[in-house]
This record gives sequence, structure tokens and C-alpha cells, in this order.
Amino acid sequence: MKKALYIFIITGLSILFLELFFRLIGYAPVAFNQSVVSIPEIPYSADSLGISLKKGTYKITINNKVAYTATHDETGKRITSKMPIPATDKIWIFGCSFAYGVGVNDEESYPFLLQNHFKKLEVQNFAIPGTATIQSYYKLKEQLAKGHRPKIVVLSYATFHEERNQLTRGFESNLYDGMRLHKGLELSNYFYPRCKIVNNKIEIENIDIIKDFTPIPWVEKAAIATFINQTWNAFEDKNTNGFPVSKYLILDFQKLAKQYNFKLIIADVAYSKRSEEIENFCYKRKINYVSISPDFSLGNYTLAPYDYHPNKLAHRVYAGKLYEYITKIK
Repeated sequence: MKKALYIFIITGLSILFLELFFRLIGYAPVAFNQSVVSIPEIPYSADSLGISLKKGTYKITINNKVAYTATHDETGKRITSKMPIPATDKIWIFGCSFAYGVGVNDEESYPFLLQNHFKKLEVQNFAIPGTATIQSYYKLKEQLAKGHRPKIVVLSYATFHEERNQLTRGFESNLYDGMRLHKGLELSNYFYPRCKIVNNKIEIENIDIIKDFTPIPWVEKAAIATFINQTWNAFEDKNTNGFPVSKYLILDFQKLAKQYNFKLIIADVAYSKRSEEIENFCYKRKINYVSISPDFSLGNYTLAPYDYHPNKLAHRVYAGKLYEYITKIK
């Protein structure tokens, strides 16, 4: 009995010591207290590649502070103009929440601002929040299969898309939390593609996030759990070094550009030191690449402290740089 009590006390003290140690070195747990509220209802619906956009006009508030209006047309795209554009030639923009314009009004998003520069080209925004390069590729193929033909395709790219393409545990955790983040988004299944390179080809498996993801117990309350969670995530993140899936997909985009005779532009929306590898990769393969990113270290270009997405000033930079680049190559 005394031995069991002794072991119990030693174990308890050891756990307490470790908890205090991890808190002292910066692993304090962070409570999940974020929210996204949409009126009239959540503007997304689940599909086999993540989410798609529901038709309608939505007033969205992030963390009770950032409020904006987003309008989706009947084909599931965010609008780029209040009026129809009488143009046969199209610029298609694909990407994630940065190109979609989370946190800014319709007329403040960079695809909308880009449309203001062009009168003889129609800009269409296919970007969807939370997606990666793989969804953009599938969406492009889908549109081409329907017989639609663009003049220019812009892939709004960021190096963090690699973790999404591979569906690392860290990003899977973000998706899992996203269902709590968006009020009203209660799903029994939530699928997302996971890409792997096998025999020099991309293999894709659709993963049900709800069933696949295993959260660490007490991760929002215990520093020990936070340490385990972050260490696990960091171990998987090593697989994203070199951006293997992104490079394969960019080459696949290039093949479609040659097959269907459109100009392809890789537009980096979050340029950093890591971006140089993708920039050099595109340069060597004669793929149009441009950084349209503002220097986030030199100005207030995000919605911080309430959200990390680019603000309307950043979108103005995006639109201006992309317009300048397009006029040079078209």
C-alpha cells in the first residue's frame, strides 16, 4: 500500500514538474476561442475536395471584430464585378482564401480590383478558402472539360500550400478546428485530398477529416499535451521540404497551358525566403512567375490582431502588381 502511494505521489509530482517546465519554455496551452459568424447562414457546403461556395450574399464577422460582405454567384464563384462584363476573353484566378478575399468586401478583393483595370477581359475568381494547389488543378481541369477556354490562368500560390497538398497533421488539425470556428458548419463527413508522390506520380486519397484526425487529449489545457501536439506536427512538416507535390502540380498546370493554349502565371501572394525555391523552379522551366506580395514586414497588410488574412491594402498591392505583370506578357 505504501509503495503504491509512493509511486502515485512521485508520478504526480513528475507530471507537475514537466507541466511547469513546458510552460516556462513556451508551450502554454492556447484555448480555442475564435469564431466566424455568417448572416444569413454559413456560405460554404462540403464536397469531395473540401468545400464549395453557396450562392448568395453573406455578411460575415470574424472574431466579433472583422466584418465584410461576400457575394457568390450561381456558379459558385465570388463576384469580381457588380455588372456583367461584355468580354469573350477570360482571366481565371485560382487559389485559397488570399485570392478569395477572406476579411475584405467584394469590391476590395484583388480579383475585383483587377477586373477594374480590364475592360476587354473578364476576370473570374475560382478561389476557395482553405484549399491548396490540388483543388485549383482539379477545378481548372473541370472547367476545361466543360469546354470553357481562358486566355490567362493565374494560380494564386503560397508556399504554405504544400502542407495542404500533403494534408499534414498540422493542417489537418486546422481543418478540424475550422468546423468549430465556423458557426453552423456541423458535418458528419468532411473530405479533403491527400497527395503523395509514388513512382514519380501524384497519388491522391480523399480523407475524411472527422474520422481520420486524432486530437491530443487536454491540448487546450495542458502544456505537456501542447508539446506532444507540436512535436508530432513538426515531425510531419519535414516532408514538405522541397515542395515536392507543389512542383509536380505546377508542371501539370504547365501541361494544360500548352494543351489548351492559355498563358499560365504563378502569382506568389505570400513571398518569403522559402518562395525562392519555387521561383527558381519556375524560372528554369520557363513558367511565368511573379511575386505580387507586399512586404508584410514593412507595413500593416493583415487584419491582425483579429485575423491573419491580407487586408484591403494588401489586395491593392496584389491587383497592382498582377496588372502590371499581365500587361507585360499578354
